[in-house]
Amino acid sequence: MNIFEGSRRIAKAIAGVIIAGFVITAAVDTPHVPFFYAYDENNALQSVDECRSSSDRFYPKIAGRPDAFAVVCGYGSGPEEIQVPDDELTRIDKLRTDKKLSDLGRNFSILGAILLAGWALTWGIGWIVRGFMGIPRRQDTKS
Repeated sequence: MNIFEGSRRIAKAIAGVIIAGFVITAAVDTPHVPFFYAYDENNALQSVDECRSSSDRFYPKIAGRPDAFAVVCGYGSGPEEIQVPDDELTRIDKLRTDKKLSDLGRNFSILGAILLAGWALTWGIGWIVRGFMGIPRRQDTKS
């Protein structure tokens, strides 16, 4: 029985599960990007950078984008869904795509760090066990 080969297989299986989890999470993740709006004096919805105060805002869905929410400033309540112009929908899609790509890059950097740490841990444990058992480096047995 070769415990080192078994340990390497277990480490590869764990790495595979971690990679699968990260890939599935990246595929189904919907980035949260706040879209701020306020009504102007003509009661028309206008895009703003952010709300001036944290009170008096509501969070309707954006028509045409069921998984995107807006933050409408200046009112405590309003419709459950708001209409925005087509050019605003294009801007929303671009911002969400940029955020998803940014999140993807960060998540794969984290994945790389986790896999590297797992490899270092596996290698370190193997090095220690081989040392106690008197087995030369890069070999699984004494002979």
